[in-house]
Amino acid sequence: NLMDFCIGTVMFILIGFGLFLGEDLVGIIGKPGFDIFTDYANFDWSNFVFNLVFCATTATIVSGSMAERTKFLSYCVYSAVISAVIYPV
Repeated sequence: NLMDFCIGTVMFILIGFGLFLGEDLVGIIGKPGFDIFTDYANFDWSNFVFNLVFCATTATIVSGSMAERTKFLSYCVYSAVISAVIYPV
């Protein structure tokens, strides 16, 4: 679960949060990038932390069903994909 949170945090910061609340790209989805973090005065950090923890919790739920059934690398890839793409969308 700790590795889940570590991988999830990195992927959510790099890709997920931009997709979730980033600048609109074609009016459908947010544009991933760090520009969402540049306006510190008007940035809602509580919203970011809430979504980060909820994203990690979402990825952790499946860990019980995948335990001892998949290889560790496969689980790490799953955690990265769900944190970067599936939860934000």
